[in-house]
Amino acid sequence: MRGIVLLGILLMNINGMGLAGGGGVPTISTGWNLTTWITKDLFFAGTMRVLFSLLFGVGMFIFLDRLEEKKAGINASNIYFRRLL
Repeated sequence: MRGIVLLGILLMNINGMGLAGGGGVPTISTGWNLTTWITKDLFFAGTMRVLFSLLFGVGMFIFLDRLEEKKAGINASNIYFRRLL
């Protein structure tokens, strides 16, 4: 799932990374190019970032749960914050 989300983020940001001024509204585009841009911007623009954030949170929850099973105690919070940094 994480790989799919990362590829989705790449696809959403490819215009902004590859074209000068490509992140804005395409003023000259017509036809399929404009339709594709509107569909991408309307339906998928923030979805991949939300999914990636959700997967990050779930991964940290699983990480902390495993540390608690090992009885890491107070060290669990230290390990968590070190990993975030």
